[in-house]
Amino acid sequence: MMKTLAKIVLVGLLAVTSIGSVTAQSIMSRDDWGAKKGIVERMKRHSLQEIVVHHTGVKQQQKYSLKQKLRGLQSYSQGKKNWGDVPYHYYIDMHGEIGEGRSLKYSGDTNTGYNPANRIHVVLEGHFDDEVPSHNQVSALAALVQSLQGQYSIPSSKISGHKDHVSTDCPGHNLHPLVLQMAAGQAANLAANYVPTCSGVLIDDQCFSLNEVYKLAQTHLQQQGCYAGAIDGDWGPMSRGSLTAYNDANGTNFSMESQSSRTQFVEHLGAPGSRFCSN
Repeated sequence: MMKTLAKIVLVGLLAVTSIGSVTAQSIMSRDDWGAKKGIVERMKRHSLQEIVVHHTGVKQQQKYSLKQKLRGLQSYSQGKKNWGDVPYHYYIDMHGEIGEGRSLKYSGDTNTGYNPANRIHVVLEGHFDDEVPSHNQVSALAALVQSLQGQYSIPSSKISGHKDHVSTDCPGHNLHPLVLQMAAGQAANLAANYVPTCSGVLIDDQCFSLNEVYKLAQTHLQQQGCYAGAIDGDWGPMSRGSLTAYNDANGTNFSMESQSSRTQFVEHLGAPGSRFCSN
């Protein structure tokens, strides 16, 4: 219960399904998310020889549905970017739900200097230099990749990340090692062996960065009359002193020195009976 409360608080500041195999029925179709027609004259036909994995490069968005995200991406792609459609063939949202993107008949598009043709492009929602893929995302990715491999006879050696072809951070240092594992033929065991790592606080497979956790702590301490500084995520002497004052007032021993101690404090938020600092 406390984990749920803590996650709600974190998301306030700033269709989870485990997928064992991927079928057409388990992928949200273009019709289902309300896609507009692709602009064929802006796209090129290609053959399917490889699989390339990407991240969206922006923070995961809890408040938007997969349908909304795909419609927004398509509007941006066909409008500002002047592409024929969304640049990816499949989109995996933060919950592990898969959406159908550009038709596989056509090559994807890219902002970087490499040839996207002859490759199936799969993108995961998130910025995986700062965030970690959820377990549901990894399960969906592994199942989708294995399905595509079987359907189009793509060997594991032809699975790669965006950064394997051009200078870019994509798909982020928290996702790229998983891509390399699939390229080594380990897709079948990817989800079972996956343990998310997180430097901030990990709740229900969602990683909240140190900056987000510090802002949350500052906000709570300010509400309790313990902290009078800026809500800026800078855990300096004033912030540390305010947590000491909170501990003194409540008989607690919270700190921000380790992931476990940060998690304990976050899970404590929302608990009844917290006392105000006397200042």
